[in-house]
Amino acid sequence: MRPSLFAASAVLAALSAAGCGPRVEERPPAPPVLPRTAELREALGKAYRESSREQLREFFENWYRCVHPAEPDPSAKDATLVFQAFYNPFESEIMGEKWTMDAYRGVSYVIVQTTLEIVDEAASVRDTPVVVKGFRPRLDLPGVKVLYLTDRYRQALLDFLGPDASSEEIGKRLEFLKPLVKILRGHWTGWHLETHPEVERMAFSQKGTRVAVHYRFGYGGGEAIFVKTGSRWVRTKEAGLTFWIE
Repeated sequence: MRPSLFAASAVLAALSAAGCGPRVEERPPAPPVLPRTAELREALGKAYRESSREQLREFFENWYRCVHPAEPDPSAKDATLVFQAFYNPFESEIMGEKWTMDAYRGVSYVIVQTTLEIVDEAASVRDTPVVVKGFRPRLDLPGVKVLYLTDRYRQALLDFLGPDASSEEIGKRLEFLKPLVKILRGHWTGWHLETHPEVERMAFSQKGTRVAVHYRFGYGGGEAIFVKTGSRWVRTKEAGLTFWIE
């Protein structure tokens, strides 16, 4: 017989017992110990059923404390530096001009992708990209906390949103989450759980001194060009590909 699911309070207690203490950004992160997807789903569902904003915030706070940034794989060091220079949900540069982005205004947490595709700029579409998994870069975003979208949390959010829920019910669940995080419906189907911009791939030059960052923001996207100057990656005024819209 399968054990019954923990109540939300028991899940949160288990997180603390697992050693997920206060997050120390300046020290190498310890490997996280996470509860099962079912326990995460139950904690989130219980917060919703009881209309408890306190339980909802506690869910995200435990996520924040337990899933730490990770030191990059040496092969992805430059890709990590580029991502850190590029990622900003509140401001973007489109066609050479800076734009203030309002889509995520007021959120308390941002949800960051944990996989990254890297290719050679000369590669064809048939070439297999290098896929960096467990990608959890350190990010400095004043006023918000960074959550990393591990497989368990991804599934818990997808289960909470519910493939069988009515459109009206899904709308209520999104509104329940919105004060803390914002999740977008997919244009055609599915969800954008990650807080955009989402980097779809990075295409590096053969010399490794130039990279095109192909990204999505909401229902559009484009290309940002960075060049390496010393040990830093700097965005150029080059517009890259035309900004596209679904």
